Amino acid sequence: MMKKLILILFVIWHTILFAGNELTPIGAHTMGMGYTNALNTSSFSAINNPAIIGLTPGISAGVFAQRSYMMNDLNMLALAFSYTANFGGIGIGITQFGDRVYNESRIHFNYSKLIAKKISIAVGPVLMRTSVAEEGAAMAVTAQVGIYYHIFSKLITAVHLYNPFPISLQNEKVPSQFTFGLGYIPSQKAKLIVEVMKSTQQPLHLRTGIEYTPIKFLSLRTGFDSSPGTYTFGLGINLSTLKIDLATSIHQSLGLSPGIDIVYNFTKEKK
Repeated sequence: MMKKLILILFVIWHTILFAGNELTPIGAHTMGMGYTNALNTSSFSAINNPAIIGLTPGISAGVFAQRSYMMNDLNMLALAFSYTANFGGIGIGITQFGDRVYNESRIHFNYSKLIAKKISIAVGPVLMRTSVAEEGAAMAVTAQVGIYYHIFSKLITAVHLYNPFPISLQNEKVPSQFTFGLGYIPSQKAKLIVEVMKSTQQPLHLRTGIEYTPIKFLSLRTGFDSSPGTYTFGLGINLSTLKIDLATSIHQSLGLSPGIDIVYNFTKEKK
């Protein structure tokens, strides 16, 4: 009982003081690859890096759930929607983290545009709300900017900037975040991503992720996030227009954080 109480206090303290209002990578696909989020393609790009939305024509929607360290008080839920056509891509993402004592929620709106078939840029506002028991709730508006560049057939890169003009919420500064990712795709079956993320309130993150697709309907993933020293594993089930991703992260002291997402693409992939 005492061990569980200490764990709860440590996690809440760490979350509020060091990661409060920080943009957390969303989606089990992203989780499984070491939380690398700037280059992973899915509906959750509306939250992770909206520049990715402009790469895939059509409509998609997804739902994601994660239970950090197997604790009910630290659940993350997310919904995402994206629509891409000739005019560009539109994305909407909604996230909710925490419980009645402390919780954060965001709504992301963004627009992306593919330029010259190799570069995609995106920008959009983010509406934020934080609620702390006995202190009430507060709201603020910030923004995010994303850039994707397909350097050549096997090499891709991306940049994502969150909260570029620092704001305050609940009398606390919201951290600004800069993420740079580099991806290597040696074949249609394999992908390697290396990412660095720097927040104004945390040390540099180094994230790495590997994805291997031995057969069309199954993808295997693993990765590592240097802060807080987390190993991740995941798999993806690809059923034409329906995709299901399962993942878990493992922290040596805090334990498991399982996650699942379900994404439906309303436009069938071309064979």
